[in-house]
Amino acid sequence: MRKRLRWFVLAALATAAWAQVPSPRPNETNAPAVAAKQGPSERPLTAEDLTAFVDGILPIQLDRSDEAGAVVAVIRDGQAVLKKGYGYSDVEKKTPVDPDVTGFRPGSISKLFTWISIMQLKEQGKLKLDDDVNQYIDFKIREPWGKPVTIRDLMTHRPGFEEAVRDLIQKSPAAPIPLRQYLVENQPAPIFPPGEVPAYSNYGAGLAGYIVQRVSGERYEDYARAHIFEPLGMSRSSFEQPLPKNWGARPTAGYGTAEEKMLPFEIVSPAPAGALTTTGADMIRFAAALLHGGELDGKRILRPETLAEMWTPQFQANLRLPAMCLGFYEEQRNGARWVGHGGDLVAYHSELLLQPETKTAFFVSYNSAGAGRGASIERPEFFHQFADRYFGPAQAPATVPKQAGTPAREAAGSYWSTRRGVENRLQFLNLLDQHEVSADKDGNLVMGDSKSISGETIPWKPAGRDLWVYPEGQSYLAAIRDSSNRIVRLAPGFPAMQFERVPWYASSQPNLWALGLSLFTFVCVIWTAVQRWRQRKLRPRAEAALRRNRAAQIAAGILWIGITAVVVIFSAEVAGPATFPPSHRFDTVFVALNIVVAVAMLFSALAIAAALWTWRRLPAGYWLRFRIAAVALANLFAIWFGFYWKLIGPVAHY
Repeated sequence: MRKRLRWFVLAALATAAWAQVPSPRPNETNAPAVAAKQGPSERPLTAEDLTAFVDGILPIQLDRSDEAGAVVAVIRDGQAVLKKGYGYSDVEKKTPVDPDVTGFRPGSISKLFTWISIMQLKEQGKLKLDDDVNQYIDFKIREPWGKPVTIRDLMTHRPGFEEAVRDLIQKSPAAPIPLRQYLVENQPAPIFPPGEVPAYSNYGAGLAGYIVQRVSGERYEDYARAHIFEPLGMSRSSFEQPLPKNWGARPTAGYGTAEEKMLPFEIVSPAPAGALTTTGADMIRFAAALLHGGELDGKRILRPETLAEMWTPQFQANLRLPAMCLGFYEEQRNGARWVGHGGDLVAYHSELLLQPETKTAFFVSYNSAGAGRGASIERPEFFHQFADRYFGPAQAPATVPKQAGTPAREAAGSYWSTRRGVENRLQFLNLLDQHEVSADKDGNLVMGDSKSISGETIPWKPAGRDLWVYPEGQSYLAAIRDSSNRIVRLAPGFPAMQFERVPWYASSQPNLWALGLSLFTFVCVIWTAVQRWRQRKLRPRAEAALRRNRAAQIAAGILWIGITAVVVIFSAEVAGPATFPPSHRFDTVFVALNIVVAVAMLFSALAIAAALWTWRRLPAGYWLRFRIAAVALANLFAIWFGFYWKLIGPVAHY
């Protein structure tokens, strides 16, 4: 759900959608000059070996990242080989995790149930994937690009919506927001044409759930129970919030760290995007049904050909990169293809991956955000060790001679995630969450935040035209060009988002420098005013107009310094790994911010007018004119900064 959201700093990220026409063929890559061959697995995936392997990893992970507990479930050849809990579901009571009865919240893995519900209705002929979503709902999704958002766009995260987090996760006992109300009140702005640019969207999944509700005539929570949970015998799974009193598993809540108090139950809106509560045992039944062509114990939820359609790539930025499928996305390791989905709430961090060819499934869920490395690092590392042990050794990444690859300098610049707020209040976070790309002296591509565990920056090596490979892992980064052959986006290994080149005027470095100089100017104005006041008995009294002008400059400076301090403190307070995103209760905060920023802008406008008045009235002098110009420019920049970065704007859009 939060996809490594340290909500307020990474909501714009970590920091995809599909059209009615077939996707263009992915960029062809040059054949690698050196390609390692995948070796056969040397270890049979048996219950005995797997249990010993996991017993040697999970307790260490929980201890070093200060996490309370986890559950692991693995299927091989369609049969469960491991179903085990680790650590505690309740640290204070020392209640151990039980895979049969301990509830876990797998976050965005919930979306798989929503997409399966859509495909069930498609099988029944009640909807078509390439239909305009407005055909199925009773309010209107905006279509400013002249093309509709389709159900396929929703399933592949390319509806073009901006990111929004308002009411995404609330603390119990807050009541869940009715699905239609949530969708109407929190409709995000369309920032990309539908079907063109991937930008992961929780809203899109919620909209798909509402389509299920409208077409089936059943509340989404009831539909999932009647058409998925009950047929598969998933008796301890539910989308209800709060959980029903007769729910068969232990009530569940997660942790920030194992040393902290249990967090409140997380109320997720929209529910189809991430509200599932389940157990390790129930997830085994779900995965087994998928691996057996949509059937378990004689009960079918999907036809085999429908599942095959869901696992068929829909778009792929580069042949080396994982593809986005219908609701599922690919994961690649050692040349093997997996399909599945991850999920993150405030406390819970989970992964479900399937390998249909070998009928293998891997599921893990941690009930704590953790400290230090945290679950967001432990989770993929655990899967990588699992895949390396049982599905071939880790491969040496394919590389090519530097002269055969794309010069890294062509990709140099600042980038931000396509999953970001643009027209809402999250726009400000884009200033803080940019990725600097450069070329090193050896011609490799350097992304500032691509670091090893020790903190060392690791360059991406050339691996073909418009393609780079990360030496420490098996990840690729591909360039996407526009019609003028300029690199405009970079595609990472996660197919539901990309990095888009930042326009020069929005780049962090010049903005932060200009902000710093403006704040320094405001400090100088205030300091000068203080000195003038201290020496007031020694100076002649200035004329009234000049005093008013100075007052406007001082007021503007004080307000902008105060606004900056409040924003910095507020961002720091909400940037923790176990922090709940803002709910509608934050609307009053933005009302207050709007008022203060509007007043600051008014005083800035008066300060600019005062600077012009002073420029005309006072005798010429380079130093004096420099000071006047600096004050005017600082206030002019502050006004632009406030408008562009949405320090002032819609109250209920964030």
